[in-house]
Amino acid sequence: MSTATARVIPFPRERTTTPEAAPIHVTRQGPRPGEDLLCQFVSGLYMDAAQARDRILPETSWETLPTGYWGDLWPAVLPSYKSPIVVNELKRLILSELSDLTDMLPTVYITGDPQTGQRDAPLEQAIQAYWQRHCLDMTLLEVCADAAVWPCGFFEIVWDPLAAQGQGDVVVRARRPSTVYPDPYATDDTDWRYVIVREVMDVHEVRQRWPEHGWRVQPDVTSLADRGPLGESAPWQGRGAGMVSPMFPVSAPVPSQGLDTRVSVYTCYVQDTSTHVVPGSWADSQGVIHLQRLTRRTYPHGRMIQCTSQTVLYDGPNVYKHGFPLVRLTLQPTLHSFWPRRSLVGELLELQRATDKLESLILENALRMQKAVWLVDAHAGIDPRTFADVPGQVILRTPGANIEPIRPPAMPPDLLQHPERLRTQMRTLMGQVGSRAGTPQPGNRSAELSETEISQGMGLTRLHARFLHKACMRLVEKLFATMADFYTAPRLLPCCVEEGWKPVVWQPLLDRERYSVHIDPNSFVVQSKTMVKRLALALAKMNKMPTEDLYRILEFPRGQEIAARLHDELQMAAMARQKQGGGRRGGRR
Repeated sequence: MSTATARVIPFPRERTTTPEAAPIHVTRQGPRPGEDLLCQFVSGLYMDAAQARDRILPETSWETLPTGYWGDLWPAVLPSYKSPIVVNELKRLILSELSDLTDMLPTVYITGDPQTGQRDAPLEQAIQAYWQRHCLDMTLLEVCADAAVWPCGFFEIVWDPLAAQGQGDVVVRARRPSTVYPDPYATDDTDWRYVIVREVMDVHEVRQRWPEHGWRVQPDVTSLADRGPLGESAPWQGRGAGMVSPMFPVSAPVPSQGLDTRVSVYTCYVQDTSTHVVPGSWADSQGVIHLQRLTRRTYPHGRMIQCTSQTVLYDGPNVYKHGFPLVRLTLQPTLHSFWPRRSLVGELLELQRATDKLESLILENALRMQKAVWLVDAHAGIDPRTFADVPGQVILRTPGANIEPIRPPAMPPDLLQHPERLRTQMRTLMGQVGSRAGTPQPGNRSAELSETEISQGMGLTRLHARFLHKACMRLVEKLFATMADFYTAPRLLPCCVEEGWKPVVWQPLLDRERYSVHIDPNSFVVQSKTMVKRLALALAKMNKMPTEDLYRILEFPRGQEIAARLHDELQMAAMARQKQGGGRRGGRR
């Protein structure tokens, strides 16, 4: 796929445009009328959203929370006797919780008949195929991790016209929460009036994606690139020399000599209530046609503005008819606020810091116990300049001289066990104690009792699953709407079902509005797989479970094929017994 500027589709563009049909020469356009006012309008909305967000989440929290998740809580400079020990129980608890939450494949129901509610199996299979092909379970994990580290996570459902070898494809990705600036007065992603997404791009990328207006974009700053795109320290320093040659054409990134060539691009989705008048007509009872003026909304699905601080790159109707292409995910109630005041990591951060400090103090005390303060008589014959206090050293001392080592007192056992008590408290706050944490309980306990303890200890996880179900419901609705709006030609969706190759052919939809999408809530019920497998085996022994369903629950490899062969063998055995019985009756006659 070519990456030349003249052959890259600017976003957004009509969906019928393909790289082959794109114009070879793009006409560069000048400034739009009222461009400065529009940039100021977007900048004002951005500042309002940023100030409202900073009142709940200070700017420092966007760096502190991920630092706590990775366990990097020690200062950069420490004394030599300090050991930066990290026992990252916080990260383990978060990953364990997310593993239980996202280890599932949602069951999607789609109906196109509002009268009977009859399911549309091909469309359901298409959603399942897209979910499997694009590994949305990992995207789900990333967004849940964002919601655990920061207060919120965001799904972004957009159309990439350059994906799938220029054919275009729907992209579902995890949007970094620090780049999202919602309406300050919104309490959810269903009642926001606008939302702004801030992306930091290289100026050459901007000129490639928006050839008509991108050529007027200049970098925000021309200083040394010592900071990353979102404020992080950059791990590089450019030292290249500027050149223009066939190896470095003008339309490609060139060495910047250490200068920052990036620019902030703001994508603003806003509910614009502007209207316009269109001509219309109506017929009276006599059949006479009369002209009339009709008022229509200019942006029925919202307005989309893409700009930098000084240049408008796109201004027009929102290309996503389902609304704003963002879905918020939280793992706890927000109490009528868009941003929760604390995340899971924020609640456990200080406990993690305390455990690391205590572990370091224990090691420090152990090292100090090995080094004593020696009280030696002056005439003992020991020279302090040659005394090393190491094993195997030969020392000649004066008979009768007093030599006494003084060591610091040992730490009490209660203090040595205190780090583990704090980690136990962290597990309790996350609901991962007892049998669920893999700790065997004292006494002779049955498997049923252990499973009951695990189920009772998953209350918080089930609560998190309910929030996840709500977000996934909106995610699948927007995913289906985007596929229906942009998949305007038949295409093959690869899919593997029960270890078999079963691709799905997508057929374009002409009336998407009549379809309704639902997700089975049972898909998000968190329960022990071991308990379900044990229950399935018990039902199979009582002949209450079909063999094929038993293999599926046990996740047995090639279970469907084995069940089919077993069914054929049982049929052949039954036919043989029936034939033998018929032969005996014929002989007696």
